[in-house]
Order: sequence, then C-alpha cells, then structure tokens
Amino acid sequence: MVYRFEGLYREQLWFSTPNLAACFLVMAIMLCIGLFLDFIKQKNSYSQIIAIVWAGAAIVSQLLLVCTYSRGGYVAFAIGLSVLIFMIRSKWLFLFGGCFALFLMLVEKGVNRVGTISEFADGSIRNRLLLWKGAMAMISDNCHTGINSFAKLGGEYAAWFQPLWLDEQYKLMLNDFFTIACAWGIWLSGGILFIIVFIIYWGWQTQRRSKSPLLAGIICGVIVFLVCGIFNNVAFDYVYLFSVFLLILITALVWSTVFAIKNRCWNWRFLWIPAVFVGVFCTVFIFMCRIIRSTFPYHCKNIQIEECHVTIVTPEHKTGTIILVVDEEDNIVKFIREKVRPQVDSGYKVYFATVDNGLNGLNNTKKLLNFAFEDSNDISHTLLMDGMAGKQLFIAAAETLSGKDIEILIYNFPETWPMDALSPVNFVHKIKGNITFIEGKQHPMKLLQDEMTINSIEFSVINEYK
Repeated sequence: MVYRFEGLYREQLWFSTPNLAACFLVMAIMLCIGLFLDFIKQKNSYSQIIAIVWAGAAIVSQLLLVCTYSRGGYVAFAIGLSVLIFMIRSKWLFLFGGCFALFLMLVEKGVNRVGTISEFADGSIRNRLLLWKGAMAMISDNCHTGINSFAKLGGEYAAWFQPLWLDEQYKLMLNDFFTIACAWGIWLSGGILFIIVFIIYWGWQTQRRSKSPLLAGIICGVIVFLVCGIFNNVAFDYVYLFSVFLLILITALVWSTVFAIKNRCWNWRFLWIPAVFVGVFCTVFIFMCRIIRSTFPYHCKNIQIEECHVTIVTPEHKTGTIILVVDEEDNIVKFIREKVRPQVDSGYKVYFATVDNGLNGLNNTKKLLNFAFEDSNDISHTLLMDGMAGKQLFIAAAETLSGKDIEILIYNFPETWPMDALSPVNFVHKIKGNITFIEGKQHPMKLLQDEMTINSIEFSVINEYK
C-alpha cells in the first residue's frame, strides 16, 4: 500500500507503513551519530574518513526520515537528539539538528506536516486519541490479567468503547505499552517496562563514566524506539524492526555489564531507582485509567454460569432491563454495536449470552433467563428476540417464565425448525407476556401470529425495527 500526505508520496522503504520506516530510520540515525562522534574524536586520518562515512549515513537517513512525513518519527528524532545533547554535549549534534530542520524546509510541505502534530481535530490524531481512551478503559476493566489475547483487542475496543458514529477497524492499540497492558495486564507490562528502564538507566550511568559517544547513541536508539511505540505498534507490526531493537537493547546491557565487571562499579541504585520509577508510573497510570473508565456511561461484567458465558452491561442511570441472546456464528462486535449499546445508551441494563442453535444453546438460554430474573431488581423485563438465537429465547421464555411480568419484542427468527423441541411454533400456546411483533418487509412472521390468534394470545404489530 502506498501512503500519501496531501498528494505527496511518503517514503516507507521496505516496510508496510511510513511510520515503521521512520522508526527504523530514527534508530539508525542515533547509531550513526554515535559512531560518527566515536570516530571523529580519534586523531588518525583513517578514523576521520570513517567518521565522515557515518555522518553521511546519518544525514541521508535524516532526509529519508523527513520524506516519511511521520509525525511520530519527527517527535522521536527531536527527543533522541535532545537526549544525545544532554549526554554528550557536542557541538556536532547541532549540525545534525540543523540538517534536519533544513530538510524539513526544503522538502515540499515538510513544515506543514510538523504543524499538524498539534491539530487534534485531524482525523488520524482524533481517532488515535479515542482508541487510547478506549484502551485505558479496557486496562481498567482487566487491570491484573488483561484479556489474554492480542487478537481480540481491536474487536473489544470497537464493540464497547469506540463511539457508534465511528467505524474504524483496529487490530491493536497503536501504542505498544497500551497493547501489552490490554492483553497481559499491568503486572507483566510493568515488568517489561522495568527491564527496559533498568537497561537505559544503567547504560546512562555507564556512559557517564566511560564517556563513550557510541554507547550514548545506542541508549538513544532504545529511547527513540520507545517514543515511536507511543504513537504506533512498532513492536508488533514488523518482526525485523523489533529484532533490531532487541539487538540494540542487549548490546547496551552487555556493554554495561562488561564495564561494571572491569571497573567494579556496580551500584544497587541501578536497580531500585528504575523500580521506584516504574512503580510510581504504573500506579499513576492505573489511577488515570480508572478516571478515564468513569467517563463511559456504563460498565460491563462477565460471569460464567456453568458453561454459559453471560455479559451484563449496566448503564449509569438504569431505566429497565433487556435480555437477549446472540448466535455464536454471528458477528459479535456488530451485534454489540447495533443491538446492545443502543439499548444501554437508552438506559437499559442488558443481559446477553452467545448460544448455539441446538439443545445446548436452549439450555444456556434458560440459564441466562433464570439468572437475569434473580439478579435484576426490576419488576418487569423486556426480551428482545432477534435473529437465529431469537428462537432459542422464544422457547426458553415459553418454558421458564410462566407467571413472570415480561415484555416480548419479536423481530425475526425461524418460525419452524426440523427438531420439534427447537421449533418455536410448537411453544406458542405457552408464551406469556406483552407481545409485540416488529415486522420487516421480508419477514412478516405470519405463522406465529396465526397460532397466537388461534390460542387467544394477545399481541400487537408495528412496522419498523427500532
């Protein structure tokens, strides 16, 4: 896929997106600058030539970085160069910063791209912020263990936290830390963060003693990868890119270890300072996730009733209770967005479960009904019968809810079934409640209506599905 910014081609090298290419380039720039500074301080002519080669590689990489039009890459370069200046304080670094600024001005609309970094109304930035808000809510709901699956992250966000007016598809959370915390929980993600922060801090302390520009470039290579990971999933989208990061990280660790052994300069603060930092960061982060979660007007809870998995969605201000089921072969994300969340937004507490079309699904539907009536404090309940699973709910209601105050909304489901025990028309005489047929043009459901008329069961018909 070719990416463009205002009609201009965005450089992506051999990567799938320009953002991944930018991450690779900014790591390469940090390493090339470190190598340049390491060789330039040596006085022999051979080293000077090699230094010029590394400087040229860094400058070419900067030009390619500018041509990616990757805002995350620009931010990562600015932070990486700032850290290098802090660590090394070399006048050469301002030359590289000046080259980057010059390229931004020379490349068509390069300055314009920098200006869009703060435009939160931009669709890409706005949607990313909404995704991160949903990710923080997901982390709050599954703080300790996560949801134990990277594959489900995008669907979980789209189902429960993406605004209904937006229909963007995501696999991951476009942020490496958010993605890991959503999938594995705060303990494991915090542990991974501790290892990286420990290596960075120890490497920095080693660099202060060794004065090595190359080690400084390696440390900044790690840092810029993390910065790019704030705006994209650079650790997940391309194995090669993550392998380069791991190689740089391990190099920094080995360098620091060898230096500590040779100079006997290990200090336990290299461990406890990163540990305190990560502990405070994770504590504040979880607190912020709780605050973000409170901005959503409902909460979800999943429980297991034997083999029946029930989801309970409770709005902030409840006006009633709705019970419904979904067929296991349906698109669950679409079902939640189209059938569950509109009801919750209207103030209804919703109980639902995923069931199959057989006897096992019918038994699970009965368990759902019994549990919902026991768990809810409402006097009356609304049963929404829709799709293939609607027949299961119809039969379960006929067999288990005699004498209960219920409202039944029937939209569309098979009126007959090859197996008598699963054929709704055979249970019409048992159904009780305030029954309303919501007719679609293609599914009038006349057979059920005729049977109800024969059995003197009152019902009403409306002609649109709400």
